[in-house]
Amino acid sequence: MTLEEFRELALELTGSQQGTNPDFRVGKKVFASLRRQCGMVKVDAALQQDLLQQYPNTFQAGPDGCTQVNLEQADREVVAQALQAAWRRARG
Repeated sequence: MTLEEFRELALELTGSQQGTNPDFRVGKKVFASLRRQCGMVKVDAALQQDLLQQYPNTFQAGPDGCTQVNLEQADREVVAQALQAAWRRARG
């Protein structure tokens, strides 16, 4: 997966906007971001654990549900689902 594909998936979600970092927000809440060759999705603890167990080469845990995405290893559909979950969480 490329940075541009991650960006496109994030921006397809209703009401999402790209900030300058670049981060992706819905309302004022960040649900994802991009850095160099990795992305980040902010998911709940249960989903974070599921992603880490099922895709250990793709996802790495961070604090407060911030989950790093190794884009070189990432499957588009799995990342799309993680982005949707992060977006729903940020929307409230």
